[in-house]
Amino acid sequence: MTAGRDTGNRSFEHRQLAEHLRFAAGASAAAGARHTEIRLTCLEDVCRPVVDRIRGDLAALPGVTVIEDPDRTTGRGYYTSMCFKVRAAVDSQYTEVGDGGFVDWSRLLTGNRKERLLISGYGVDRLAGL
Repeated sequence: MTAGRDTGNRSFEHRQLAEHLRFAAGASAAAGARHTEIRLTCLEDVCRPVVDRIRGDLAALPGVTVIEDPDRTTGRGYYTSMCFKVRAAVDSQYTEVGDGGFVDWSRLLTGNRKERLLISGYGVDRLAGL
């Protein structure tokens, strides 16, 4: 979980999402995954530039593929702006190991529209099962 304030140009969202996804890719690799698939879903048009920057940021990570998942149905109404799923594979059989996205909890608690909160969760048992 990472909380902070929007400083303009969606820089908080970009910086923190990239950090969460780098962690996910590293954790998958440390658990033995040879391939990690990060599925990004943009829930609002304003997040499109962030998705494009994230794809560029993660392109250099070995064994990591970033794809867009506009048809994702889970998490809509729960996550705001964008969300993701992380899938990992040792061979060609992918297992979902993580999920996350932006939520409005801190914004609602503080009444400040600039507040941002990114949450993510990983199934340690699923990582261990790889």
